[in-house]
Amino acid sequence: MDEARNLLQEQPPTESSWSAIIYADEQTAGRGRQGRSWITSAGALMATYVFTTEVAVSALAGYSLAVGVAVSRVLERYGITNRLKWPNDIVVVESARTLRKLGGILVEVHDSARYRCVLVGLGLNVTAPPEQVRDIAVGMHELQSEEITAAELIEPIGAELLVMHRAFCSYSGFRGMRKEWTERACFVPGQSTVQIDIGELHQVKGTFVGVDESGALLLAQDGALRTFLSGHITGYELGAGV
Repeated sequence: MDEARNLLQEQPPTESSWSAIIYADEQTAGRGRQGRSWITSAGALMATYVFTTEVAVSALAGYSLAVGVAVSRVLERYGITNRLKWPNDIVVVESARTLRKLGGILVEVHDSARYRCVLVGLGLNVTAPPEQVRDIAVGMHELQSEEITAAELIEPIGAELLVMHRAFCSYSGFRGMRKEWTERACFVPGQSTVQIDIGELHQVKGTFVGVDESGALLLAQDGALRTFLSGHITGYELGAGV
């Protein structure tokens, strides 16, 4: 992500259809949402995809969820059954009480010269995850009989992201992908219970309803529907429908 920003400063996009891929074999300062660290192991996919757009920042609401849909599609083609965990995680369901993280997404918007740029940071555990997160993470090689490398995934994911980006910015934004995101979610509407932290001392627990057209999380609590634009899911029960 840092290298992508440097690239945009040194070589600003000169046309509205400009895109780029920056990837690494090793990462020393991995970063996730809200400043959290992202730990990677050798062989992991570590990349930032850059796309230009002329839409307003407000029109990009739900973009990171749409990224999840695009990446999930590609992984399925390689035989990896996966689910999406709000807001930016790609996970594997092991049981009604256990999710293991396969990957994470970080989206930033950067204005450069004439064009607005969307930076899509993606980390995927292709090989075994690091020992310190082995109990909560999983690698693709544990899930498929034919092992694939990160290098083989970079371009197919980029192609799917580009298709998603063009559709998102040209047509209906996240609204057009909301149904598919819900179908790919690890939580089942009306059945899964979710606990979300929205501050250091504030936790909310409710029944998963879905997401709205902006990608905000919808939870039912005490007969009321609550909307969460951001937060960190710290607990869940997936329900019998998973």
